[in-house]
Amino acid sequence: MQYIKKYNLALYNKLLVLQKHERMRAILQRIINKAKRKLNLERLIIPPQEQMDEIIDIACEYMGIDECDYYKAIEEFNNCGTETGKNFENQSQTDVFWNDIGKQWLCINIYVQSVLYNTVVPIYTALRKLPLTNLTALDYGCGSGVLAILLHKAFKFKKLVLTDIDNYAANFVKFYVAKTNSKEIVWENILEYNSDETFDFVECLDVLEHLENSYEHLLKLDNKVRKGGIMALRIAFECEDETHLPQAAESFFVKNDGLSYLRQKYKRINYFCDGIISGVYKKLGN
Repeated sequence: MQYIKKYNLALYNKLLVLQKHERMRAILQRIINKAKRKLNLERLIIPPQEQMDEIIDIACEYMGIDECDYYKAIEEFNNCGTETGKNFENQSQTDVFWNDIGKQWLCINIYVQSVLYNTVVPIYTALRKLPLTNLTALDYGCGSGVLAILLHKAFKFKKLVLTDIDNYAANFVKFYVAKTNSKEIVWENILEYNSDETFDFVECLDVLEHLENSYEHLLKLDNKVRKGGIMALRIAFECEDETHLPQAAESFFVKNDGLSYLRQKYKRINYFCDGIISGVYKKLGN
């Protein structure tokens, strides 16, 4: 990630998502390709524009807004800095849309997950080492589900289970699945999901730091990964945020030894970015 930041590649990709003018899009694409050559990251993946356009169109239909409102929400998010949620709540907006935090959050989460897609090279590398037919996948704490949906479009999962609490974003996931007739995608309430099913690929990104009993959720995650399967895990304990609970770190590091558990059961085969727990882990065993 430090090299990507060095060449501002993530920034250009954000602009690429926002920019609809074809000439500017072509210029940005050339900049990205040049940066990829410098970084020797030919596997760096950019979601096809038509795939993102489809997701955004369906999201706007679900929220009852137009595309301008969607990009307005993202622009406002970029102007808010690190205190995004707090700033949104404190801002005085005349438009009813801006007072609906559920819609704002969904717009932002779709945007963030589409940008995050550009940094999942380690996931692609790991998935390509698995048999590429009949793969099953689970996203534990999916939010808008966009990252998992884009991965599904790339790898054609036999089954993709998206889990989270039942809220406004969850209803968007259900709406998207129905709208696209995606029979291989299933949404489940994370608080009620007790299936014994295991998966080839499980991802849980930026979730456990929000949960008081983070260690117990790690055990649940482990039970979902088949032997020899892979888990994409990132827990941002070291990042300061009012939604990151101190009880989550206490559960993981003090009351239990989450790091030792991971080392006993998994081998980290790749990194996302700097962090105590951040990367792709392969479950030991056959």
